[in-house]
Amino acid sequence: MTSSDSSGPLGSATAEQLLAAQLAILIADREERVKKSEPQKTELVLHAAGFEVPDIARILGKKVDTVRKVIQRAQ
Repeated sequence: MTSSDSSGPLGSATAEQLLAAQLAILIADREERVKKSEPQKTELVLHAAGFEVPDIARILGKKVDTVRKVIQRAQ
């Protein structure tokens, strides 16, 4: 199978798209579990891991200003 062959189980998804999908699934799972105990917002976890605010917003599907406010309030 060549890289241009989209008949594989993952189709034509790039490595970046696959990692983003995995991260989205993990975030969704974490958000569900956090609702019960609220230890730390996902925005703060990603920020502590070195992600920039625009990247966090894109990953979480939120507005940049919303993510920025969450981070500012926690500091």
